[in-house]
Amino acid sequence: MSHLPSRIENRLLKLCRHQENSPIPSLTSVVNDRFVIKNCRKCQPRPYEEGVAFKAIFTDGSCKSHGLSPDELEELGLEPHAGYGVAASPSMEEDWQVSCFIDDTVDPWNRRTSPRAELLGVLAGLDMFITLGMDERLYGEREDFGWVICTDAEYVVKGITEYYSAWRGNGWMRLHSNTPPANLDLFHQLNAKLLSIEKRGISVGFWRIPREHNRLADKLAARGSSLPVQAGIGKRGACLRRLLSDINDCQKWSSIDNTLLFSVPWIGKSFRLYGNRINSLKIQVGRTIESLEELEELFKGWTPRQERKILKRKLYWFKHSMLLLQSRLSGSGLYLYYV
Repeated sequence: MSHLPSRIENRLLKLCRHQENSPIPSLTSVVNDRFVIKNCRKCQPRPYEEGVAFKAIFTDGSCKSHGLSPDELEELGLEPHAGYGVAASPSMEEDWQVSCFIDDTVDPWNRRTSPRAELLGVLAGLDMFITLGMDERLYGEREDFGWVICTDAEYVVKGITEYYSAWRGNGWMRLHSNTPPANLDLFHQLNAKLLSIEKRGISVGFWRIPREHNRLADKLAARGSSLPVQAGIGKRGACLRRLLSDINDCQKWSSIDNTLLFSVPWIGKSFRLYGNRINSLKIQVGRTIESLEELEELFKGWTPRQERKILKRKLYWFKHSMLLLQSRLSGSGLYLYYV
């Protein structure tokens, strides 16, 4: 008796009869540093019996200020904290893992919520599939290859595979309450992106997995939502040179807490440099930092020699992964973050 192999059906990953009750770790593997869903040996004829069924990316979203409006956050004295994480590989090489802080440049919506963070993570996951050229077949990959988004967000999976078509048939209203669905703008973006990928002959399926099997993406999302406290901008597509070129003249100088403030007009925020040796810096009011080299030279004046290599690596890491400098150097007390 023949059995249907694992497949993508109605934008869902459907596991074969032999795999559907198998432990999730036994269904995934890493090929060429990429996460993949493995073929079932019992269902697939040669030569694909030990090949790749689908490429996979793990996504998650995190929001520590869930549902609070800007006014409520201001009243509580809090900053919005939301982020997403995407992982195409266990490797920490450039572009394979992303943590992103969600600010107005990523999502102009006036509230940060967990569902929006999860949806933005899925959109970023699809972008990662495209930018990494993952439409190229791996050795042993099936001809009917596809991409799988692995997430623990039931809301996202059911929203795009079940509810979206029902909303469309009801004039973009929820069936039971006849009210507009939450986050419909992001579901429209997700559907449009899926359609553009499917037109290229690539199937995309969603696989809802338990949270304990999505720990890497969860960790990356938590890091993304914490970036403003630890590091800074989290602006998608930004780079360090762009940031530095936009830093205006030093507008304020305070001897209290050894604080130096810089205005960053294009995000409407400020950066605060802390250092236990900042008094040794010869910085004049009105100075503009315009290059990566100048910033590194500035740090050399008060960063211990044994830690310069760490600092330089952090700068390099940001420049290539689009995350801001994250320096917590022991003994030097350096922090760079929003105020």
